[in-house]
Amino acid sequence: MNFFYRELGSFEGRTLMIVHGWLGMSEHWLSIGKYLADIGYHVIIPDLPNHGRSFHTDMFSYQSMARFLHDFLSNHTCGKPILAGHSMGGKIVMTMLDLYPDDYQSAVIIDILPKAYPDLCKSGGIADLISRTNLSAFEGRSDLLSHFKSFVSDKGWLALLMQNVSVERQKTKRRSILPKRRKNLLRWKSNAPMMSKYMSQVAGEVSLSVCKLPVLLIRGDKSEFTLEQDLHLFSDLYPNSQIITIRDASHWVFVDKPAQFVKEFATYLEQIAQ
Repeated sequence: MNFFYRELGSFEGRTLMIVHGWLGMSEHWLSIGKYLADIGYHVIIPDLPNHGRSFHTDMFSYQSMARFLHDFLSNHTCGKPILAGHSMGGKIVMTMLDLYPDDYQSAVIIDILPKAYPDLCKSGGIADLISRTNLSAFEGRSDLLSHFKSFVSDKGWLALLMQNVSVERQKTKRRSILPKRRKNLLRWKSNAPMMSKYMSQVAGEVSLSVCKLPVLLIRGDKSEFTLEQDLHLFSDLYPNSQIITIRDASHWVFVDKPAQFVKEFATYLEQIAQ
């Protein structure tokens, strides 16, 4: 069972695990992880199961992901780690806090709430698009990108989709003296078909108990995932929480405003260390 993760910084520093979102991967957080390692943290960034270079399964649930990551950290670190998670990763982190509140120091949740997001399950949505896309029908990445652009306008989602597609070259058999021609074969790097199949679980509400640990929510003011009228769902769940809003940032807040995002993240980590 191949579980891929990146480990940065000194083992003597406080452990911080960053959990990526749906169809994300550890490399998306590498530059931020390096910065946090440089200021003294022991940073772990996994490719979640069914993502990136990690093993695939045939199902998804927040409980199973939370238990898997908790067991990994229990065998890999000492003390009480700090957790951080974006989007689906944020829901995984919230589930970890719910199941094991005494085992973690704090958490940073990045642009997600514990509510349901039914729009993600609608016909024509990202998951539906993946389930209806046969990669073998496309000549190459440019053709596939054109296909995706017909249904998706958000640059963040487009980039995420294309980052999950790899190209393999295969020789085609020809009965002639001409050189053998190679055909591009597109494949999913991640287990995107399965993760799309389970979008109702991914996008569903997570049932959680009130947690008194200090927790930070960093959100983008232009994100459809953390609307102002829904923020009470977070503050009610975490009475010792803070909410920081970054202006002119979308759901991909760490990509849109990386300098401000890292500043707010690091400031919070320094604050809870005091």
